[in-house]
Amino acid sequence: MDPLPRPGPPLSPLALSAQRAGEALVVSVAGELDSATTPELEALLDRHRLPAPRHLVLDLAGITFVSSAGVNLLVEMADVPAHGPALHLAGTQNRVVSRLLEITGLTGVFCLHPTVEDALAEI
Repeated sequence: MDPLPRPGPPLSPLALSAQRAGEALVVSVAGELDSATTPELEALLDRHRLPAPRHLVLDLAGITFVSSAGVNLLVEMADVPAHGPALHLAGTQNRVVSRLLEITGLTGVFCLHPTVEDALAEI
């Protein structure tokens, strides 16, 4: 009789992917952005710092939850020095994201785009 399989490590409630698109780095973020998962996003961004992109497009269309830690990270990313990449938020028609931006009053802080394609077209 085969032994029962051992459980593996817990799956992260956050899925991330990154790809270069010209002078932009497009990062797709799906799932929950909270205190447990923001370090994952920060680590991914650190891995893609060189060569430095001129623009950073965060695709938030797949976001299902954002805690205050996630909001803080987004605000910190928008407040980068002049030599850092320009931040663009895409997928902002996602109900979770649009409501978050409305409630927090942050709609004027970010360059907002309905889709990644729209963001890349404006860069």
